[in-house]
Amino acid sequence: MDSLRPLVLAFCYNKGILETPRTIERIEVTFTDVTTGAVQSLVSALEAYEKPADLDLDDMMYRDDMFYRDESIQGTIRYEVTYQGGRVQYVEHDKSEIFIDWDMAMIDSFFEHWLKLYETYAEKSFPSGRPLQRFESGYDYWKARLSPEAWDELIHSTDPEDQRLLTDKRPHDEIQDAKEQFEMMFVRAAEPYLEDLRHGFYVDHLLEQRIDVEGSFDAMIALYKEISEAEEKRRAREQLLYGEKDEDNLN
Repeated sequence: MDSLRPLVLAFCYNKGILETPRTIERIEVTFTDVTTGAVQSLVSALEAYEKPADLDLDDMMYRDDMFYRDESIQGTIRYEVTYQGGRVQYVEHDKSEIFIDWDMAMIDSFFEHWLKLYETYAEKSFPSGRPLQRFESGYDYWKARLSPEAWDELIHSTDPEDQRLLTDKRPHDEIQDAKEQFEMMFVRAAEPYLEDLRHGFYVDHLLEQRIDVEGSFDAMIALYKEISEAEEKRRAREQLLYGEKDEDNLN
């Protein structure tokens, strides 16, 4: 029966019963400040964001996604999604809307879904594209994955937890781990998503569209890198401005 599925899907697409999966070419994300009406790219908004003055970097309330959680800034996140063929879709949500299941900002949950999709479908690490591997033991895994400096620190560590990692003889399968993480993401509904993925598409929870996964990976990775770079710049600036002060507050 499974062998007939591609033919059934093709028939449904041709007859308009199902919408043909769309390929994402580009996604642009903007932020509109509800107070001023100003519109700017989300990248610019993230880079320019200033954390609350009374919140230190070491405070338990401080999070990397503070921009989205900071209620002093109200506004809308807008996604302009350009698909192959020229069709454009717009999706909006409140800046402070949280994906409750994972306690994540909506855009972060969007990326998290695609991270797990990519690693399951492509069997590569997101966003680097490094092929996932199978290792004979935990020792082999950490030796391959850590930088030379971090590896040297690990093998000379006397911490019991570090020693446990070094003596772990169990095989470490990144490919299987990726599949299990994907299944956990959808809990009991994982199998239909895996089945769709085997046929190259995914119904995205934010866009509410049937998406051609392989053809859309480049656009997703490009957007992820833009947003991640902006957040890294903001964190570096915050550390430069407030890091020393926050360390003083600990004494």
